[in-house]
Amino acid sequence: MEIIKKGFHLYEILKVNRDLSKAFFTSVLIILAFCSAAQGQRKEGILNRINRKPVKSSGSSSIGAEQFSLGLGLGMEYGFFGCKTTFFPTKGLGAMFGAGVGPERGWWNAGIKWRPGEDLIKYVQPSMLVLYGTNTLIVVNGATELNKTFNGLTIGLGIDKRRFKHGYWSVAILLPIISSEVENYQRFLEDTHGLEFEEMGFPVKISLGYNFVLSTTRRK
Repeated sequence: MEIIKKGFHLYEILKVNRDLSKAFFTSVLIILAFCSAAQGQRKEGILNRINRKPVKSSGSSSIGAEQFSLGLGLGMEYGFFGCKTTFFPTKGLGAMFGAGVGPERGWWNAGIKWRPGEDLIKYVQPSMLVLYGTNTLIVVNGATELNKTFNGLTIGLGIDKRRFKHGYWSVAILLPIISSEVENYQRFLEDTHGLEFEEMGFPVKISLGYNFVLSTTRRK
């Protein structure tokens, strides 16, 4: 009896797919390179400010509120691993879209992000996320033609660590909501192929990425 793995687990997928493994490690190197460049710009800016005359502070933070950003990362927010754009039309409430490379086909997710502490916490910001897009993968050992991805709702909690003026790290814990379409396909495979299901990893998933802030608005 074959075993079907159902879920979304990065290690298990990379272990059996060399192309995705190469893309995964390439993405990690790109993120680290961009972060290193951002840190270098920050140090250069600090050195430049040392030689400037002090100016009277207006009382507002030098880091403005995020309006539009582009992120690179791993997880559902980034389409398995890929890019994510986030736009905040109003303070604390934003819309985002992520797309990337995943097994079987391109992965995507779109949704909203709410930062309830936007005015209170400027450097470490908690957030709530609601996404819709690719959130479930079924892998059949020895029968790749039966592999399939599914779309569904995903909810989660995140933290944005704003360290640099033009970028920040973002991590989130996500819970995919399994759709009825997944359950129907599972019953189909059980009835027609006599397959047994096994969960792939934990139900709760993690996403991690670095976001480049392209435009900001002044904090009041």
